[in-house]
Amino acid sequence: MNDFEKSNFKTELDSMTFSPNFEDETLKLLSEKKKMHKTGKIIKISSAVAVIAIIMSVSAFALPKLLTSRQVAERLKMTEIGELFESENASIEQTINNGNLILTLHSAVHGKELVNINGIDVEEDRDYFVVSVFSKDGKEFDMSKNEIHFTPLVKGYKVHEVNVCSLGTSISIIQENGVLYYLINTDTLKPFADREVYLAAYDGMMPFGLIVSNDDGSFGYEKNYDGVKAIFTLPSDYFN
Repeated sequence: MNDFEKSNFKTELDSMTFSPNFEDETLKLLSEKKKMHKTGKIIKISSAVAVIAIIMSVSAFALPKLLTSRQVAERLKMTEIGELFESENASIEQTINNGNLILTLHSAVHGKELVNINGIDVEEDRDYFVVSVFSKDGKEFDMSKNEIHFTPLVKGYKVHEVNVCSLGTSISIIQENGVLYYLINTDTLKPFADREVYLAAYDGMMPFGLIVSNDDGSFGYEKNYDGVKAIFTLPSDYFN
């Protein structure tokens, strides 16, 4: 769903009105329908339940109008990278609900960055990601206290082996209309194309001791860690 469609959908939801006894009537209807055994009717009722769940969840908090990945890059004076985010394969749109936070990995691209080394411009492979974070309660983040950061991780490697430090990762952050936008810039992950690659959120400057490796090579959070938890998986076709 693009920004225009999201906006229209939200507008339509806001314009909907319900009778005072809508909830009671709906629950009564669902209770009666549970007694039906015909597949067709069960499917219809399941769809109704899904729609009601969507309406109730969407109406629970205001959906902010999000910037596009290109707009985020342009706000950060990275116009060339913004153009890359317009490519057909850049969009990912993975969303994770973590308590009061909604985190979305919007885009990921491979790019070239001109790096000045000893007065000589050198082309270096880099990967770029755009992530948004916003609160369901609509409150803005105190940027002086914001501790949400992200690190790339690779299945089969320990956190201390492949991470935000070993990959030379830098993160630029802006806030607009209560939404945090991260443009994450890291050494290319192409050498790990034969493995699952992740982008994990954590509180603090470093992920060590907060994110742990599972027995199967994937990752989770240390049992006593109570900060933001979100691990995105890059799609397999990202490296194509």
